[in-house]
Amino acid sequence: VRTPNYKQAIFTITDPLTELQAYTGIPVARTGHHNDCFLASYDDYGTYQDTSADKAYLSEDTRFTPMGGETCASSQFSGCKNALKELARMHWTYLNADYNSYVLAGWTSGGCMNEVKRRLGYRFQLIDGQYTDSVSQGLGLRVQIRLVNRGWAAPFNLRPVRLVLVKDDDTTAFGAALPVDPRFWGAGDTVDLDFSIGVPQYVSSGQYQLMLSMPDPAEALAPRPEYAIRLANDSVWEWGSGRNSLRHVVTV
Repeated sequence: VRTPNYKQAIFTITDPLTELQAYTGIPVARTGHHNDCFLASYDDYGTYQDTSADKAYLSEDTRFTPMGGETCASSQFSGCKNALKELARMHWTYLNADYNSYVLAGWTSGGCMNEVKRRLGYRFQLIDGQYTDSVSQGLGLRVQIRLVNRGWAAPFNLRPVRLVLVKDDDTTAFGAALPVDPRFWGAGDTVDLDFSIGVPQYVSSGQYQLMLSMPDPAEALAPRPEYAIRLANDSVWEWGSGRNSLRHVVTV
């Protein structure tokens, strides 16, 4: 909706979404925000009725809802320093790349456009990991992974997080879903994944590449790499499969 006051009026609320309400499917949890005149003035050309209070509400509500829009006019508020601060505070996910050209050109000349492109939405980066080197069938494979979200927002669509063992010839794969929800990996959060995954008896002996996979949950889209989450690390993404290599070999 166009302004935070619209959402508050529609649902007769004053408080932002809570973590308990987020992603429950109720209408208020499925309603996001679109600022059509971002940084155009103190109140963004009427986007805010009470700028201080509305921004405080919006910064909390957008932890769990989509937020985006477009710029519409250059102003004393539209320079790089303030833009980066406000984009981060409101957890921006999307931005119209075609409007306003003067504002966006200012971000390019001001040196912040590349950061805007990198940090819109979520940006998960692998920090480090520790993994079991070898495991017998029927026993547990210990995996400890640390990620950080360097983006301004979290994903707002549900998706699985899977550890996958892939044989060197890519003909055999075993996957296990982790009991985690990346929609709660918020901006700036460090996420520790520490799990022991049981390796089934039917998995054949051999060497396997350890992968992290976050595909789209829809059956028609799950096999398509362009819908999977790609980690923001060099040399981990597999274009063909949509999996992220953890650069570790496990002997079964």
